[in-house]
Amino acid sequence: MIASIAAEGQPTVSAPFGHALVSLAEQRSDVVGLTADLSKYTDLHLFAEAFPKRFYQMGMAEQLLMSAAAGMAREGFMPFVTTYAVFASRRAYDFICMAIAEENLNVKIACALPGLTTG
Repeated sequence: MIASIAAEGQPTVSAPFGHALVSLAEQRSDVVGLTADLSKYTDLHLFAEAFPKRFYQMGMAEQLLMSAAAGMAREGFMPFVTTYAVFASRRAYDFICMAIAEENLNVKIACALPGLTTG
């Protein structure tokens, strides 16, 4: 469970994805992080604090988020994209297929809250 949204008393691991991404980015200068207004809720805020020039806040536009990540991957970066699972699997699915998967690009998509409800 992500610590920032856990119920009081619920066991959590403090931002494992965020800490792991910061650690990887310390070793690799090609790692960039992108999100759609959800950095706090997907642990990407830790990456943003550590590497502000490699962090991209794309606003509430998951289609743009995936397209931008595809362009960055094509230019040699290793983008890590975060959003809620419902948005990646519905709003951005066509862009994932056409811009990332069909082109076999190195984009990492990490989604939070994979359930029927978000939050």
